[in-house]
Amino acid sequence: MSVETLSIHTISVQQNNPTPDRKGNVPDNWEAKYTDIKARIMSASANEQSKWGGVPTMLTHTIYVSDATLDIKEKDRIIFGTRTFDVLGSRNIDEWDKFLTINCRETR
Repeated sequence: MSVETLSIHTISVQQNNPTPDRKGNVPDNWEAKYTDIKARIMSASANEQSKWGGVPTMLTHTIYVSDATLDIKEKDRIIFGTRTFDVLGSRNIDEWDKFLTINCRETR
């Protein structure tokens, strides 16, 4: 079974390009970076969500994308329907560009 056949979700990736307003504030300005990306969203296990060294982790989900060449970075966010996930980090786990593993925290 391939990553592509397990990709049952469709996500979008956004990046923040804050733009100062006339009052000097710099509000968030989320813009589409990628749309209609096939992915697999999986909840993190209890072990992955547990404390490590006394510090609670922020990881709530891991998202797998079958295109490891996508430039998805920490500080981006992923949209799945009405749900939002902050990207904590990503890696090309096999270094063959087969799939990208993205660690996320779901925001409420």
